[in-house]
Amino acid sequence: MAILNPIPLRHKRRTYAWACGRCGKVGSGSSCGLGYDPAMVAEMVKANADNGKRYASRCCLCHDCEAVELVGETYGLCPTCQVKEDARMAKVMAKARATRATREKHNAAAIAAAGGDPDAAARLLEAMSELSEFCWCSGWVDYCESQLWAFVTDGPGEWGLQSVGQCDVDELRDLSDKAGGWWVWDNALDGNVFVPRAEWLARYADPSPEGGKVGA
Repeated sequence: MAILNPIPLRHKRRTYAWACGRCGKVGSGSSCGLGYDPAMVAEMVKANADNGKRYASRCCLCHDCEAVELVGETYGLCPTCQVKEDARMAKVMAKARATRATREKHNAAAIAAAGGDPDAAARLLEAMSELSEFCWCSGWVDYCESQLWAFVTDGPGEWGLQSVGQCDVDELRDLSDKAGGWWVWDNALDGNVFVPRAEWLARYADPSPEGGKVGA
């Protein structure tokens, strides 16, 4: 592996950061750390400087093979590695598209089997995701489905950083009734899948890790 002789950036004999020996860019920011303990400050400064040195040592090298020096760019890929990365990403995107198509087909069939309204199902998913984002700053917090269903059955209450109000509960209940089911997260399909009401109630009542109540 080639190393481009990083340049130490010092003040009073202490190295705070390192710059790339080829382009002069600083590998990473450094900090004096928190608190007033001199030993802790020195330790934090050294840790940040060491991390910066690792980045600066590879700044103008291919980010993958770390053997080919780049011309006119930093933290990029050499032509050979770029071809490999493009092929890898093409496979990743193809797999993602196939998974999405499978998930959408599954959801359409599940909504139809439940005799639900597809538009209501879509609005239900949006409402659940928006509440998760509002209360947890996450589009689908862990166990979102079971925790929101608890509000549907038990009424409004605090959730995360905010509250789920009565109007939210009424909307979820109404949309779930029209859709004929509920939304859950499915790791195998890498996204939300629709579950008919009877199947969801069975999951929710199941106390095992595979059930819906875990983490509620």
